[in-house]
Amino acid sequence: MNKKNILIVSIVVVIAVLGFMAYRQVAAKKAAAVESSATETAVVERGDLSMTVDASGSIVPRAEIGLAFTTGGRVAETLVTEGEQVETGQPLLRLDTQDLEWQVEQARLSVSIAEYDLSDMRDDYYEESDQVKRSKAKLEQVQVSLQQAEWRLEQATLKATINGIVTALFVEPGEMANSGQTVIILSDLANLDVDVNLDETDVARIEMGMTVVVTVDAFPGLEVNGEVVEIAPTADVQ
Repeated sequence: MNKKNILIVSIVVVIAVLGFMAYRQVAAKKAAAVESSATETAVVERGDLSMTVDASGSIVPRAEIGLAFTTGGRVAETLVTEGEQVETGQPLLRLDTQDLEWQVEQARLSVSIAEYDLSDMRDDYYEESDQVKRSKAKLEQVQVSLQQAEWRLEQATLKATINGIVTALFVEPGEMANSGQTVIILSDLANLDVDVNLDETDVARIEMGMTVVVTVDAFPGLEVNGEVVEIAPTADVQ
């Protein structure tokens, strides 16, 4: 007999035993009713059984992101402070742009020279000549260099990518910031999650969409309603 059959039989047996016990109780009550007409009776009603699971956890932002400059340099100014509310696209920090601005000016000058040379070649040679083709290629090359220089200058200003709160600021004006180094952290505190660790017994009772009530020790009496939105696919063995 396999496990499934054993389970089914066990359930049937339990139901039969409970039925027999219920029958004996009913029979006993009927016998008592015959002996005494003053015995009180009650109607059996169906009710709902509810269970609660109590657990502690930690409140974390729904979104938290660390930002870094794509190009390194010296921090010229910080435009926000820790705890400040920021919006998407808002400037946060700026690098020293003196060298970058010079590179942009040099690139623009090179484009102007290349445009003049191409115009001059077109006056002296036909459009499909090698001289004109070389001038066109040179112009395209310096135009790409200008675009790159302007992009580096734009990247020298770090902007917010989400609406949130500045929860950490790691650099000050005058300090160096390397490319890819996290210099600021933004957290979306308007949307919070509660991460809770449950033992295996309680996990079996939890389903997606279940209602939860969150209380915070720092604010006695405050209750916030929520719902289960994610259940970890694997257990964290401790």
